[in-house]
Amino acid sequence: AEDDDENGYIDDAHGFWFRWASMHGERSGQTVTLDLPSAVTSHSTEVAGVVGAIIDNNLAVAGIHPRVKLVILGGKSDFLPSVFRYASQIGVDIVNMSWHHDILKTDSDEDFLDEIKDNELLFFDTMDPQIAYFAAAGNDKRDMDVDPLASGLWNFPQQVPTDHCVVVAATNIEDELVSRWYYYWADTECPHGVDINCGSNFGLTTVDIAAPGDAFFVLNNQPPYNLERGSEGTSIASPVAAAVAGLAISRFPDIFSGRPLLLIDRLYQTVDKALDSPNLSTLTGKIKTEGRVNAEKILDDFNYS
Repeated sequence: AEDDDENGYIDDAHGFWFRWASMHGERSGQTVTLDLPSAVTSHSTEVAGVVGAIIDNNLAVAGIHPRVKLVILGGKSDFLPSVFRYASQIGVDIVNMSWHHDILKTDSDEDFLDEIKDNELLFFDTMDPQIAYFAAAGNDKRDMDVDPLASGLWNFPQQVPTDHCVVVAATNIEDELVSRWYYYWADTECPHGVDINCGSNFGLTTVDIAAPGDAFFVLNNQPPYNLERGSEGTSIASPVAAAVAGLAISRFPDIFSGRPLLLIDRLYQTVDKALDSPNLSTLTGKIKTEGRVNAEKILDDFNYS
């Protein structure tokens, strides 16, 4: 175990897991290996495979951007500043966040709003203006526009108002906003206990774009690793959108690399809407762009000045 590149992190060749940092010091943790707990690697493996799984090898699934360079970062919410600063330090173009941190209202309105403000400042202080951030909207079939004081719930970073973070809803194989997830909950009761709360979150001002995220084949994190399994959720939709944005950077590096606002604007301009696919009318009035990502469109030549 050595810090070969002398960047302050031991064995971070493939990424770094800040979850255990408290046990070993501020800049220690655990390198990303198959020795990490299954509960940790399962979700990460799924997300990483959606983005960059190798293609044309007759194994498992095909990633959207199979030549992408990936770094796997993670940890408890306490270590988010460390995660974001690390991503900035190594110069990534895109950060995908297939997670959320819930803040529940348990005290006074004033204390609740103060905690929200503190978390907003945390994100603003650690966010790199040269990185595009993508966040999963959530899977509770909830309107994210509802005032936190009314709902008693606030999600970080999904409800942080910033142009640098794209919040992603999920569409299904019918090109509809997901109202009920296909695989895990098709023949079982919703784990939330109420059937109506099984679907993609939405919000006309808080959720920006949609991407496919239902009935997906993803990489398996258990032996044999070349097998796929079914998965779904906005945790899948977010890396789909992030990977499409990554394709645009690879196609037009001089235009989009280090220019997240330009990249995000191009992503929004090239979505499919109800006129392109009638079932996308389910996004109308539900998310900001009212559209679903389109990789072919974003890779088309365009006039830039």
